[in-house]
Parts: sequence; structure tokens; C-alpha cells
Amino acid sequence: MFDEYGVWEPDVEAALRTLGPVLGIPFNAHYSDYLGGDYYRASHQRGEVAIRPNYLYFTKSWAAEDHREFSTLLFVSGIADPDGLRQLLQERCGSRVVWLKRVSVEKNRKSEVIFKLNGHSA
Repeated sequence: MFDEYGVWEPDVEAALRTLGPVLGIPFNAHYSDYLGGDYYRASHQRGEVAIRPNYLYFTKSWAAEDHREFSTLLFVSGIADPDGLRQLLQERCGSRVVWLKRVSVEKNRKSEVIFKLNGHSA
């Protein structure tokens, strides 16, 4: 299960200051030209949570092309309880974090649910 969120923060550092205390997990700083420069990653529930920029300067493209209004994204992959994390974000961040997309892959079968941005929070 892979979830993607838009974060109403100007950059990854501001998003880290917002999301770090909410999620209560330690993030580690990383750098990748391909992933847009500085970003933060954490292990969580046997999966990964990453705060990354939306615009990727190296490839001159957007990670979330349909959601350019977000300069920062939160990626959640392979965690044990993605719905619990989504509920936590909704309760503690309100409209500052918006659930954009979920991709589920089971036995070589991919299904994707995309959420239209309509003012609702995570």
C-alpha cells in the first residue's frame, strides 16, 4: 500500500517541523538530485515515510503533476496501518495535510485510488 499526501508547507524543512511531532517518529536527512534535493525519510511500522519536494529539479518534472499547488509531499509506503496514520494526520493536522492518492499492489495486480483536491483534509 502506497499513500501520497500534499502538505501545505513551503518546503521539506517546514513540513518536517509540522509532521515530525505529529507522527512521533525520527526522520533522517537525505539528499538525492533525482528526488528533488534534500528530503527526510523514516522507518515506520515495517515500512517507510518520506517528506519530499514535489518539484524535481534534476528531471525538471513534478512528482505529483496533478497537484502542483503543493511544494511538499508526504509518501507512505508499506506500513502496517496506513488508515491509522491517515486518521492521525487528519486529527492532528487538519487541512494542512491532504490525502491525494493510494496505490495498492497485491499479487502482481495494481489498483489505484486518486482523490480529487476538494478542500477536504487527510
